[in-house]
Amino acid sequence: MHFLLSSILEIFRSTENSVAQRLAEKLPHVPDHAFTERYAPEPVLKHLSATLLLPGAHSFTADINAVADHLPWGRLAAHPPPGIMGTGRTFCQIIGPEGLIKDDSFRMGVYFQAPDVFYPSHWHNAEEVYFVLSGTALWQKDKGRFAEQSPQTLVHHKSCQPHAMRTQKEPLLALWGWVGDIGFESYGIE
Repeated sequence: MHFLLSSILEIFRSTENSVAQRLAEKLPHVPDHAFTERYAPEPVLKHLSATLLLPGAHSFTADINAVADHLPWGRLAAHPPPGIMGTGRTFCQIIGPEGLIKDDSFRMGVYFQAPDVFYPSHWHNAEEVYFVLSGTALWQKDKGRFAEQSPQTLVHHKSCQPHAMRTQKEPLLALWGWVGDIGFESYGIE
């Protein structure tokens, strides 16, 4: 687990985004635990290995692929809100209230979306960042135009800002983090 947390720390620390910087400040205070449990893979993860071959993939993509069966994919919350776990996409929470490492002050994990999948416009009170590890996808903020975001790009969503993602021919692998009001009570989806 230490190599995984160290890599995530460096990725968030290297950005100039204030949310990513706050997540990086919290990471050194998280206790280090080893991956011991194996989880049943979700069907959507059959596309995960393709993220290794995509142009511009961050080197951390290989680390995620190497430990994928030790990550709690699809176990984002004790009672996930309707619509958050849609077909063709999955989250895992490494750190957070329901994460492998328990922490009530922030959530951080990995997000995967298969090719040709739309994650409809949604919002939540938490301020959020995604760091794209692999795959170029289309991202929308508010009701604006979709914009391409490629690997090694940081995408920031303000509190309650509607946002959506659409993959095309490539799957999407990203780190994500929430700060502020990290409860799911405010989560809404169109």
